[in-house]
Amino acid sequence: SVKGKAGARGPVSVGRIAPAPFAQSLARAQVESIRKELDILLDQIEGQAKVIEQSLTFETLRTYKELVRKFVSIVVNELYEVQERMSVSPTGRKKSMILVKKLDVELEKLSSDFLSGQSSLINFIARLEDIKGMLMDLYS
Repeated sequence: SVKGKAGARGPVSVGRIAPAPFAQSLARAQVESIRKELDILLDQIEGQAKVIEQSLTFETLRTYKELVRKFVSIVVNELYEVQERMSVSPTGRKKSMILVKKLDVELEKLSSDFLSGQSSLINFIARLEDIKGMLMDLYS
């Protein structure tokens, strides 16, 4: 047994292997496609926030929350997966999971404020803006 010695082909590298150029190009195209989908969703979220400003109902709130959850799901389950495949050392994942948890809390607060009737429309709209900011952080 020869311990600690390099193999016949040179030293053995431990860790992730950088993707081939074709794989990088494919991953970049996937990221671009996902980002286009996310841009459309962001526009829909903004539009739904404006609908809520005009008419805050259970239905308008439910639609807003569904759009936000879809956005978060795509970022976490698709965008980050492709970006991790592209990079040799993925970073930022922990920060993103913290943001996702904060978003969940904010969405629940929206629901509870709506159901209790304890929040003014101005406070409600401010919370929507906070959520938009978190979505932008998650997206970048």
